[in-house]
Amino acid sequence: MTKQKLYLKMISAAILKRKSRMLIAILSIIIGATVVSGLSAIYLDMPRQLNQEFRRYGANLIFLSADSERGLSEQDYEQIKASLEETAVTGLSAFRYQTIKLNENPLIFCSTDIMQVQKTHPYWYVEGDYPVQADEILVGKELAEQFRFKLGQSYSFIGEMTATQNITSRLKVVGILQTGGQEEAIAYGNSEIAKTLFPSQILEYDLIEASIPQNENQLNRIGKKILKTSDNHINYQLAKKLTSSEAKVSKKLTALIFFVTAIVLLITLICVGTTMMSVIQERRKEIGLKKALGADNQVIVGEFLGEACLLGCFGGVLGAVLGYFFARVVGLQVFGRLVDFSIWIIPLTILISLMITMLACFIPVKNALNVDPAIVLKGE
Repeated sequence: MTKQKLYLKMISAAILKRKSRMLIAILSIIIGATVVSGLSAIYLDMPRQLNQEFRRYGANLIFLSADSERGLSEQDYEQIKASLEETAVTGLSAFRYQTIKLNENPLIFCSTDIMQVQKTHPYWYVEGDYPVQADEILVGKELAEQFRFKLGQSYSFIGEMTATQNITSRLKVVGILQTGGQEEAIAYGNSEIAKTLFPSQILEYDLIEASIPQNENQLNRIGKKILKTSDNHINYQLAKKLTSSEAKVSKKLTALIFFVTAIVLLITLICVGTTMMSVIQERRKEIGLKKALGADNQVIVGEFLGEACLLGCFGGVLGAVLGYFFARVVGLQVFGRLVDFSIWIIPLTILISLMITMLACFIPVKNALNVDPAIVLKGE
């Protein structure tokens, strides 16, 4: 039998001989490793999860024309779209606001791409359906109450007014929009309606909104890039309420994760240290006998640290596996979706488990080195 095999057999036998005590220590390590592994996965995947959650509350990057006298053209829209090709964009909506009339009563009409609006404004609640055809519109709840709009009915709207005629179009109300905000006072439809009602006007957008799963710093970089490539023509703004709220939530969750992890590791440290202290107290005579037979401090330290390493490795491996399931459960309960688990979390968890176990053994091993063979073996 080689020296290494003998050493491994010796420390394994020492652990198995005290199963009940060592079970407490290893359970503590497993629990600590599970929490470290699971919370590490949540922490690393948290930015993506938060971005996806906050995208439900609307766009976070807004583009405007730097020239107050004109809006953003179709070419500007295509330029923004091209600049965002390498970015994971949830949605990109362009809005053009105009005044139309119903029986000489003015109202605001917004022409946009309804399919994209559903991506940038997923929080919109629509009674009925979203417009699909070129003669269908969506009206806000406030507007519907003011003009007594009914779902499924068509109304004649007046757009451009010239000296000879008024441009009219008959549009069908297919949905009533409820948001609790200013959108309820606006009617929405596809851009084809604006072209029909205002044939002589050049298509220009008042603003373009993008919903991008990125943090505040990354959004600023994207905005500055587009500002530069457009020769300062396309300005940008961040939706401060969304981006600042996302940053605050991220910071608070990060602080909570580190706090919980630190507390659990401290409890693990205390539990393992207490267990090892009691084990060394039981083995005082064994340690004294080894010293009497010529074992030096290096041998004693190596034996106890070997036991600690074995406990730390086993507990770390099992805890890392359990942490994977822990992260999945927490992800489903908190975010409603699975959390990505990076494979390198496993060696990191094992390393942390080893460090905690070794640190917990510092005082017990120090006490073991202070054992005096003449005192503990007196009378034997």
